[in-house]
Amino acid sequence: MNFDKITQKCGETIRGAQEIAKRESNSSIECAHILLALLSDSEGLFPELCAKAGFDAWDFSMFDMCKFDAETGRVTDRNPRY
Repeated sequence: MNFDKITQKCGETIRGAQEIAKRESNSSIECAHILLALLSDSEGLFPELCAKAGFDAWDFSMFDMCKFDAETGRVTDRNPRY
């Protein structure tokens, strides 16, 4: 990926998703990793936009693609391809 052609915040989110995937021993970045990276960014707009839209950004039940385990802090794909 050419990071010169994307915004700084987008690059930070992708790098964050890469770190999460690596920490979780995943070989690829999935939607769940990107979502968690967006939510984990304390300076990001995603949690604030979710709040203004009237829902809890950490309520993963609205996201059909992944699930969040609050006990472990792990996000997993609901439909793993492996």
